[in-house]
Amino acid sequence: MSILHIQKREKFTDPFNKFIEDYFDEEDHFFAIRTNKSSQEEVHSIKNNKFYVKNSKDFLLLIMKMNQSDKIFLHSLLIDPKILVLLFFQPWILKKCYWILWGADLYKYKKPKVTFKQKTLEFVRKFVIKNMYEILPIVEGDYRLAKDWYHTKAKYRYNAIYPVNTEIINKIELKDYKRGKDIQILLGNSATESNKHEDILRKLSKFKDENIKLYVPLSYGNSDYAEKIISIGKSIFEGKFIPITEFMDRADYINLLNTMDVGIFNNDRQQAMGNIYLLLYLGKKVFIRKGTTMWDELNEKYYLSTVNDIEHKNLNFLCNLDEEKRDHNKNEASIRYDINKVKEHWINIFSD
Repeated sequence: MSILHIQKREKFTDPFNKFIEDYFDEEDHFFAIRTNKSSQEEVHSIKNNKFYVKNSKDFLLLIMKMNQSDKIFLHSLLIDPKILVLLFFQPWILKKCYWILWGADLYKYKKPKVTFKQKTLEFVRKFVIKNMYEILPIVEGDYRLAKDWYHTKAKYRYNAIYPVNTEIINKIELKDYKRGKDIQILLGNSATESNKHEDILRKLSKFKDENIKLYVPLSYGNSDYAEKIISIGKSIFEGKFIPITEFMDRADYINLLNTMDVGIFNNDRQQAMGNIYLLLYLGKKVFIRKGTTMWDELNEKYYLSTVNDIEHKNLNFLCNLDEEKRDHNKNEASIRYDINKVKEHWINIFSD
């Protein structure tokens, strides 16, 4: 079985590639990784089972690998518009394509298409998505949206689970974390408008004189938007608003999450699932916006609170979650941090 993974260098993909190399036969998996021309990665040569796609010559090799492979896993559709064009002009390849749907690559549908280029690319996207073989979303509700928006013929069988470094998490779990004098709140996951930071900051403003600290990840996304949110946050909460504007080492970031008392995600679409699952596993109280596909999926299995409750509740409600509910959430989330279960999950995906 020859399996081609097409992807961009992202925080999810390097751990996934290492997971494949550690637990599967490398000869069965080949990684085509899109990088920019200034990257210092390999340019033309194939090194082990990785190939870095940077220029037209590399795309020719990619076309060859697409046709040779038995299965193609597209890790998001935001890798490069050229990838979509290649698939559009080789429709026979779509019959063996598996789209790992991250979220933003689907919700791009809702963004206005004004220019001829934007309209043309959306036409290409529609054809590709409609004729895909299978879709593996992060949450099942996104597959249903793909059906509604793009009338796709693709099948659904599994949600995609990206593996994490369980060694880091197991070390963190040994810590006996105690709540400090300040209630520590993680707010959102990135500098993107879909986080709806301004709305939730207004909801939380009634607690501005309480002992709270707001940690707000803004290290990737739109820098202008990040500056706007920092300005609003500082004006309301002053020193209690702590923006995270630099990328953190994975272990350091997980350690930070472990010090949180609560995570609030006002996102209006599926987003931040890695943060959410980890916070649930670590026993933190989590708030999510209702009416999203991730609320629909998670609310069936976990004890969650809705963002709208914040307006009508006191500070004690914001962070309190009884021990029985914490244990339930941790047990439910544990499949994502059990490497054997994650391995079994992907064996099923690759063999179907």
